[in-house]
Amino acid sequence: MGEYVQLGAVKTWYEKHGEGKPLVLMHGGLVEARPDVRRGLARRGGALPGRREEDREMAAKEPDLQATELTAVTARTLVMFADDDLVTLAHSVEIYNNIPNAEFAIVPGTSHFLVQEKPHLVNQLVLDFLTNAPVPTIAPIRRAPASPEPA
Repeated sequence: MGEYVQLGAVKTWYEKHGEGKPLVLMHGGLVEARPDVRRGLARRGGALPGRREEDREMAAKEPDLQATELTAVTARTLVMFADDDLVTLAHSVEIYNNIPNAEFAIVPGTSHFLVQEKPHLVNQLVLDFLTNAPVPTIAPIRRAPASPEPA
């Protein structure tokens, strides 16, 4: 059974299932967390058709997270976006760049509804992320160990 928690100025709905280490799955707006979708639609005046200009405005401004908030996320994180989304690629790269232990995936040929449009590819990416340890890359740039300070 889900419930709401107040996180700063945002009231967020969440559910807890199972045991073990926590896994946080966050969806893009208007995708799958049904109580939040209903609340969002009610707040924005109901049905989706004809609301596209408002959706674009919302996507340009939200999520309204500061880089300092994202840098506080220390857990291994998968940042996944669509290549034809209302959320700009620049915004998704900014999110990725500000989470220190993030991995980045762009799902090709999809819109904001990538989970519905290419569920097999999205599931494959998520399952690979969850079941496999990070790969020690051959030529790391972003995840390269910091060079020691000169003595």
